[in-house]
Amino acid sequence: MKTRQLTVRQQQRRDRILDTARELIAVYGYDGVRMRELAERAGVSPKTLYDQYNSKENLLWVAVEEKLSDAYRAIDAAEIDTGIDRLNHIARSLSEAVVESPAYALALAKLLTTNAASEFADIATATYSKALAQIEMEGDLEPWIDIPSIASLLHQHVSQHYLAWAADQSLGAERARLVTLDLFLTVRAISTGNTHRRATEICQRAQATIRH
Repeated sequence: MKTRQLTVRQQQRRDRILDTARELIAVYGYDGVRMRELAERAGVSPKTLYDQYNSKENLLWVAVEEKLSDAYRAIDAAEIDTGIDRLNHIARSLSEAVVESPAYALALAKLLTTNAASEFADIATATYSKALAQIEMEGDLEPWIDIPSIASLLHQHVSQHYLAWAADQSLGAERARLVTLDLFLTVRAISTGNTHRRATEICQRAQATIRH
């Protein structure tokens, strides 16, 4: 079934609703968003919100998913010479997102529990696939590796850190280092050559800064 094309006015209203939802998430967190206030700030009726999105949960998922999907697209579009550097760029970008935007990390953690399959998951997995394919082209990937499977695994690992971070926000920057360590321990196990050496160095640095 074809998706109905929005008019310019409808697209502007949609953007206004989602932008407002993201602003409220940043201020109040996922649980603090109220549909009546969202509608008032976006200049629409509460009925319009429910007609278009069915529920608060679905509306906020769309708002968070689009923001994070755009972040992954920006990561994916970056000009980076090697696969290991691309993965390092992914790890740094996600770590910064957790530390700098806790409201979004918490919202994503909450939503991941009920929306495991989504466009966001596809986009995130494709980002990891691109880095792994780059490592393969460099001749540093073990020949038995299935890139789609490992890319999906990397995305799941990182998602689990969001969930853990939501349960214990006191870890802060340390959770970001755990993301890096988890990601590159996996990369180290499936790579050879320069990628394997670089992954080992990254793991050693991350491990040295984690509290015991």
